[in-house]
Amino acid sequence: MSLSFIYPEALYLLLALPLVVGLALLGWRRLSKARYWGSLTLRVLILLLLVLALAGMQIVRRVDELTVVFVLDVSDSVPQEEQERAADFIRQAVGVMREGDRAAIVVFGENALVERLASEERALEQLASVPVTKRTNIAQALQLALALFPEDSQKRIVLLSDGQENVGKAIELAELAAARDVGLVYVPLSAPHGVAEVLLERLEAPTDAREGQSIELTAVVRSTIRSGARLQIFGDGQLIYSEDVRLEEGSNRFATQVEAGGPGFRRFRAQIMPDYDTRLQNNVSAAFTVVRGPPRVLLVEGVAGEAANLDAALTAAHIVVEIRAPHAMPATLEELSNYEAVVLVNVAAKSLPDGAMEALQAHVRDLGRGLVMVGGEQGYGAGGYLRTPLEETLPVDMDVRSRTQEPNLALVVAVDKSGSMGRCHCDNPYAQPGSYERV
Repeated sequence: MSLSFIYPEALYLLLALPLVVGLALLGWRRLSKARYWGSLTLRVLILLLLVLALAGMQIVRRVDELTVVFVLDVSDSVPQEEQERAADFIRQAVGVMREGDRAAIVVFGENALVERLASEERALEQLASVPVTKRTNIAQALQLALALFPEDSQKRIVLLSDGQENVGKAIELAELAAARDVGLVYVPLSAPHGVAEVLLERLEAPTDAREGQSIELTAVVRSTIRSGARLQIFGDGQLIYSEDVRLEEGSNRFATQVEAGGPGFRRFRAQIMPDYDTRLQNNVSAAFTVVRGPPRVLLVEGVAGEAANLDAALTAAHIVVEIRAPHAMPATLEELSNYEAVVLVNVAAKSLPDGAMEALQAHVRDLGRGLVMVGGEQGYGAGGYLRTPLEETLPVDMDVRSRTQEPNLALVVAVDKSGSMGRCHCDNPYAQPGSYERV
């Protein structure tokens, strides 16, 4: 048994107790000695109880009772023999629990159901809960198990599963259980050795493609044995690929090329039909690809006809080109998002509509689209783009620098101030009359 406080900082109010006692001792006593000390003791006791109440004092008592929640995986990935073995394990564990201990049972597959609430009952009948068994959601089962614990006992979860989770994230619930001081014990369930099992792990497809392109689809198949199989791939419900393949033990990859088709959302589904298998529910996988139409490019020309050659070159590359004058250029990101790239052909900055340069900057920075500026009399710095959003976006510096560069010059003047600087020609008998000579 121990004491704990919810708000321990409130205990600082106990410093007022000496003040109350001191004031009572220094004050004028009009009561008898017995009544005086009785009153002082009562006031100190009341103040003490108020402070302890504000601090949230609580008595923590150690408990020896244990509550165990058994979490049983009955999904299709666990063979029936393993499920029966796990049920026998639970019966034996419940039968040998100490007096006062309680046990609860959660049965799960794609969803989790409570088979039994926490109880001291030692007898365990046949399991009656029937969850959806097509998938394995360990996280939901652990979450339900945490909700079944009473507060007045120690807590433990026993998870019986093959660990083949395909819905949710069990690791997050395991961390939550550890934070709540809930013990977690794992009992692995597995298929008998040598059982043939084929699993179509995933169908890999590009997230997007262009109209008319060929896209690669890759089926990743895992097998426990060597076996023959037939692989089929459907596109929007139609069979587009079928081939007999040979499965090796471990991971197998089968790639094929299919036509992207027209613009739109395409759904692909792969199906593996092996010669030997245990569960057929895991033999299908799906993927999707967004097929986009031809790319669109916006040409903005400062003078009509200047972008004619560029228009012809892009059109020859099967690119949809739209030509506009500067004043008709889209000025919002929503409108510019319809184009894969924007080309400014000799366009002055002042001829663009308000907000167009900011939208172009976001078009490149946020959407990852293209921007090209073709120079001329109205391009780059000459067109007034200095210190504008487009100067920040383009990989160029539009400051006009001087073509001549002069090196730095340092000049040092040395002056002779010695006495010989004052001598004249009269001191030299060979000097010419009327002249001065410095020596």
